[in-house]
Amino acid sequence: MKKIRKGTAVLLLLLSLCVPAVDVSADVGNGLTEYTVEYIARDGETETLLARETYRAPAGRTVNVPHREFDNYVKEAGQDMTLPVAADGKAKKKIYYTRLFYDRITFRTEGSYILPIYGCAGEDVSDMVSAVGEPVRQGYIFKGWDRDLPDVMPEGDYVLNAVWEPGESQYTVLRWMENAEDDGYTLLGEKEIRTAETGSTVTASEEDIERAGVMADWFPDSEYYGDYYGFDYARCDDAVVTADGKAVLNLYYDREIWTINLHEEADHESGSSDSLIPNDDIWYTAQGKYGAALPEDFPSYDEMEKHYMEKTQHQDMEFLGVRDEFEATGRHLDSFYFQDLALGNHTFDAYPWLERDSYTVYLTYFKESSDGTYRKVRQESVRVDKDPAVYGAEVTVLHPKGLTCEEGWYTTGTSPEACEQGAKIPISPLQIQADGKCVFRGVSSHLYIYMKRDTFQLNYLDVNEQGESTVLYTEEVTYRDDVTLEYVPDAEAGHQNDRFTGWYLSPALTASGTPLGGFRMPSDDVSVYAGWTAADRTVQFDVRADDAEITGAPADQSVRAGECAKEPDDPERAGYIFLGWFEEPSEKAGDADGGIPDTRAAWDFGRPVEKDMTLYAGWIPERDTLYTIRHMNAGSEEPFYEEAGTGNSGDRIIIQPLDPSDPAYPGDAEADAAQRFAVLEKDKLENVYTIIYKKKDVSVSERPEAPEVPEKPETPEILEKSETMDVAGIPDTGDRAHVVERLAMAAAAVGSGWIVLLCIRRICAKLV
Repeated sequence: MKKIRKGTAVLLLLLSLCVPAVDVSADVGNGLTEYTVEYIARDGETETLLARETYRAPAGRTVNVPHREFDNYVKEAGQDMTLPVAADGKAKKKIYYTRLFYDRITFRTEGSYILPIYGCAGEDVSDMVSAVGEPVRQGYIFKGWDRDLPDVMPEGDYVLNAVWEPGESQYTVLRWMENAEDDGYTLLGEKEIRTAETGSTVTASEEDIERAGVMADWFPDSEYYGDYYGFDYARCDDAVVTADGKAVLNLYYDREIWTINLHEEADHESGSSDSLIPNDDIWYTAQGKYGAALPEDFPSYDEMEKHYMEKTQHQDMEFLGVRDEFEATGRHLDSFYFQDLALGNHTFDAYPWLERDSYTVYLTYFKESSDGTYRKVRQESVRVDKDPAVYGAEVTVLHPKGLTCEEGWYTTGTSPEACEQGAKIPISPLQIQADGKCVFRGVSSHLYIYMKRDTFQLNYLDVNEQGESTVLYTEEVTYRDDVTLEYVPDAEAGHQNDRFTGWYLSPALTASGTPLGGFRMPSDDVSVYAGWTAADRTVQFDVRADDAEITGAPADQSVRAGECAKEPDDPERAGYIFLGWFEEPSEKAGDADGGIPDTRAAWDFGRPVEKDMTLYAGWIPERDTLYTIRHMNAGSEEPFYEEAGTGNSGDRIIIQPLDPSDPAYPGDAEADAAQRFAVLEKDKLENVYTIIYKKKDVSVSERPEAPEVPEKPETPEILEKSETMDVAGIPDTGDRAHVVERLAMAAAAVGSGWIVLLCIRRICAKLV
């Protein structure tokens, strides 16, 4: 029993000696000291700690601090990655990072633009949110947002859409009157502004329809109905009221169809000529639009005289023309057109006008053609009280629209032959009356009137946003001449960024109507208005790299001013991260020694484009820059040891020989250079640095006998480190030599343990 107790004591003693031997090899005799690395994100003056790590390295040695990566952050390039390890363990290094992308609150308004709010998820943004004002959209009332405004920044892109309620918007009513000579329409001078709910459809009112027709027929001189005499309502183009107030409701009015009947001579009711009654037999009928010219085959004065005088029973009477009733005196046909002859029923029944002992003046009209020559267009007659051949008659005549007595001339004589051979008498402006009638004095029995085409004014106007008109150009155009509208204005004040779209008959049509292609000059002055539209803006995308390096480079976009460009798909560039599109080219972005553009300044594709612009791609290197420190013996082509590290271009690192305590250090050699510093370069394929070791120069006589070297135990596999600590709790210094040293010590400790166990086994055998 005593032997057993004694052996047990010895065993315990040996075991107690064994355990501390392992601890000492691991923690005490290695000469390692702690140092701290703080990984910090900074935004301006604000700093946020991403991680704090503790590492170990030999005291007094300068180390390259470990490189770390964090999602959505990138390390700032050009930092000093070296740190001298202090013996007191208080050495500290700060490594700075920049946030790549931010969470944001985006406002989509369809109206006034609101800048996004940027921040980090969970950040208090209540102050910034409360400062956001209400958007404005013409023609609409803002009712709020489609989701709650957050006080805390959500994660990702939080989109708020404005909710709108239709308001009241203006629209313009234009009235178009059918042309007499063709199927086109001419704009009536009056314009009316009305209001209706934005987005609603408007049409003609009952008042618009009833304004033309019966009431206009009965009140032709009315200020309200006068312009609609001879017209009926036809149709309208319904319009949708737009928020910009530029919607136009077009109303169309067609000319009434009027009829002229030339009746045969009246029958006799008795032997007295005073009791003649109208004849229902019609010799000739003509129909046409109100105000249109009489047809080409309408009987001339000579043809009517011949027809009626051949049939009349009163050969002692003289034919003076046709009139509305046999006994009437006030209404006779002396017009070139279907005019006010119908007394509201649109039909003019004309009968031969025969008189005894009458004095007649024959009127022959000649109209100027487009080639400057004159052609005979009509012949009429008027009744005068005294013999014109004796007294010289005074004759007042109407003349066709578009033709003028101004610059015209006439002749007078007792016969057509005399007129043709007579002197040309200029028509004096004093002969022209305000209503367009022309007075001829001292006329003989025949009057030849040569009518020149009128010249009218064509005005080219521009209207600003305030409705003020400016005359850009004026030209004189002769009636019935073709107007080509070739004049193109320069961009006036307020239109420098606009594109000219053409000429329009109304300012209201410049936004939604079709520009005029040309027309024939009517018998009135005409004003046309310049149309402008916001010129398309060109948005170019500069990828800021060789095309060969880029996949999916966006094409240029043509965008209407005030509208938004379409966000293109992100381009791809090997080895780089795309940060967004920027208004200004950042010379630092993507450069090896540069910084990182602020992604909060990237273009928001919900922002309207107002001008031609170029957007520039922002890039940063996707991968870190690698470096290698090679340790080589002199004369060798292969390194006996390599240190691999990671950094960024522009980072400062230290290049130094291995520590003599490092197991990889060659014991019989020494480095040929001291420590030095280097800056990592992105443009290099590799950042490789070499340290050469030379054999120590020791004489043979002085060299001690080399002891027998025991077989080296197999080195354990080095496991990948965690973020803060490596396998078995050994601190990660960022230095592989240190790891090897510690593992070798651990292996030696394991070997000593086998010796102790062997001793224990032998002691126990003796005790037994």
